Amino acid sequence: MSGVLKGSSHESLAFVRAHWMGLLKVSAVPTLLIALVTWMQISGLGPVFQSYILQFQKPGSPPDPALMAEIAKSRWLDYSLEIATMILFMWKFVRIIRYWKKGEEDFFGIDRTVLQSTAKTIAYAVGMIALALTVSFALVFAGGLVIGVAQPVLGPNLSIALMETLAVAAGIFFIGFLYRFLVGLPGIALGEKPHFISDIWPLAGGENWALPLRQIMGIVVGMVPIIIISLIFFAPVAEELRPFLEGQQKAPLPEALLQRLLTSFNTMQVVATLLQLPIMWFGTILTGIAHFRFRKKLSS
Repeated sequence: MSGVLKGSSHESLAFVRAHWMGLLKVSAVPTLLIALVTWMQISGLGPVFQSYILQFQKPGSPPDPALMAEIAKSRWLDYSLEIATMILFMWKFVRIIRYWKKGEEDFFGIDRTVLQSTAKTIAYAVGMIALALTVSFALVFAGGLVIGVAQPVLGPNLSIALMETLAVAAGIFFIGFLYRFLVGLPGIALGEKPHFISDIWPLAGGENWALPLRQIMGIVVGMVPIIIISLIFFAPVAEELRPFLEGQQKAPLPEALLQRLLTSFNTMQVVATLLQLPIMWFGTILTGIAHFRFRKKLSS
């Protein structure tokens, strides 16, 4: 663990414990809107579930054209809702950072400054992800090309093993590379306009994994109760689904069971959205702490 970020997790947790009411206030509207968007997404999944159940019942059979048409019609709506979720998530990120650093505690958070900062943060984040993906894919392509050329010497089994190793390494590289840029987002949320390379890239120089390792540990710990509660909600419906998944029932899902399935997923998602709040508070503030500590180190 990095010396620069020593104690940063405790500092983030301490702020969350001391200011959870303010954090809840600035997170309430984006969180409720995210829950609404998620409910809309899940409510449109009925045809998808029916299609999956039919594939379990009749493996290898062609998909139902009517169901596939319904799935295709809902796809664009689903994409739009995912984009809306990303925008709301970034809006919440900006509001948390501005509350942490500037004490801005407005309930709605729709003033011009916040909205402009949110738009800039989204633009930077999209650019960061696109750049990280491009570099990662380029490395996979180059590595795959070398393995492909050497395949006659390596043999098929070793070639496949090397490609799988390359894919895992590329995923790890993607996370480390991306976080070199993501650590710059708090400054953008506060209204700054840093340069991608000269301002953001040097921040976490030599300490790429100091922040992501802490983030991953926080997510793992926070997800345990979410998974347990989700399983509790889903268990009763899972028992009713078992005959359909095991082929004992050959008919499509009854409408009542399908609605209970969707209601169960919606309930799970609402609960998960609420339980994820402390995880996001911790991760967002931790990113802000890392940002300013790295800046201080860079300027000293």
